[in-house]
Amino acid sequence: MRQATKSNDTAASTTNQDVKLLDRELAARCGVFEGRFEVRSPAEHRLRYANVLQPTDVGHIAWPAIETALRFCYLGTTSLMLSRYQVTLNLHGLGEPPDHIPSEEACYWLPAEFFVELLDRVAHLPHVRLTFDDGNASDFEVAVPELVKRGLRAEFFVLAGRIGRPGYLEPSNIREMVSAGMGVGLHGMDHRSWAQCDGAELEVEIDEARRQIESITGKQVTRAACPFGAYNASCLRKLRTAGFERVYTSDGGVATAGDRLHTRNTLENHHGIGDIKALSELRPAGFSHLSRRFRTFVKSQRRRLSS
Repeated sequence: MRQATKSNDTAASTTNQDVKLLDRELAARCGVFEGRFEVRSPAEHRLRYANVLQPTDVGHIAWPAIETALRFCYLGTTSLMLSRYQVTLNLHGLGEPPDHIPSEEACYWLPAEFFVELLDRVAHLPHVRLTFDDGNASDFEVAVPELVKRGLRAEFFVLAGRIGRPGYLEPSNIREMVSAGMGVGLHGMDHRSWAQCDGAELEVEIDEARRQIESITGKQVTRAACPFGAYNASCLRKLRTAGFERVYTSDGGVATAGDRLHTRNTLENHHGIGDIKALSELRPAGFSHLSRRFRTFVKSQRRRLSS
């Protein structure tokens, strides 16, 4: 794709009107019209809209970066047309939060009765997937028996540093979960934000934690879930180099089977069955979905945040 060069003139600061123009043109270039996707090639978009949005129209935003993002959005849109969409619901603990759970994490614990009702609601929906973070003991004590009873499968992302601690999974629990057909993946070592880790810290959070989990399961770990849903270019590069095939985030919305960076919808204790119904009915359509994919692209390009 041809990249327009930056104008030598000093661009004015981006105004609200400029931002609205950019939003409209992002939608137009990626074929979003009246809530519908109309797939066109980047060349077709460029011919149709070349004279509408110029590099100076968006101030400090680099035109090559916009072109790259548009290509990302176009490829994502095409992917959505060709691949099956998925809605992933992410859970943490089930039942009453134990005393060791920090107060700020208690909102992520769901009543066991609600979980059973949730399973009955989504059991017949093949596009709805379930994941669990942190490796709480309730994964094995509550979730797995109910999943097995319904012939369902989920993925459990474990904190290696908490395995064997009171209130968390024992190594034997993890092995039984694998034997029951559940997936076990990486959630780090000590529940740290990977977006704020340097290279040495990522070695511990990703490489060392992965070795510990693999020594328990006897299987290769190829999927990871970012703690706090936080990620940037550095940790994603590390995960890719380490051979992880899928990385789960907490950005919300719809993903496709082929997405390597896979978004999830995190449930909290204020959610009801009506919310589950609404989430299960999400579809990859409309500008809001395209905007979410664009924001994901931008986040994935960020460098490590300063501590």
